[in-house]
Amino acid sequence: MPSVSVYLNNTSIGTITNEQGLFTINRIPSDKFRLVVSSIGYETYVNLIDPRRLPVELIITLKLKSEELKDIVLTPFEPDGWAKWGKLFTEIIYWHQPQFHSMSIGKSGSHQIQVKCG
Repeated sequence: MPSVSVYLNNTSIGTITNEQGLFTINRIPSDKFRLVVSSIGYETYVNLIDPRRLPVELIITLKLKSEELKDIVLTPFEPDGWAKWGKLFTEIIYWHQPQFHSMSIGKSGSHQIQVKCG
């Protein structure tokens, strides 16, 4: 995976993965350190690494982050919506713009608003 952030926690040592998802970090400390790997949409990987036991190749798999949306409220179509909100629309949005003064607006069908220039 390209452009994944890889760094040693509490240091300024880090990099990002290349197009093939590979990375190299130089100047690894001789003491244990936490390797942090993160990317948007994925769970952050954190692992304590002992450089004396570091394998030549380290394969890291990031897990997709499971996101939970807040409640969504769906409201049905309002049959008299134009009667209720049409005046507000024309007063605030429509008539406050000088270029719209020569336009007329009206209801067309049950779900659409038609704008006519005249």
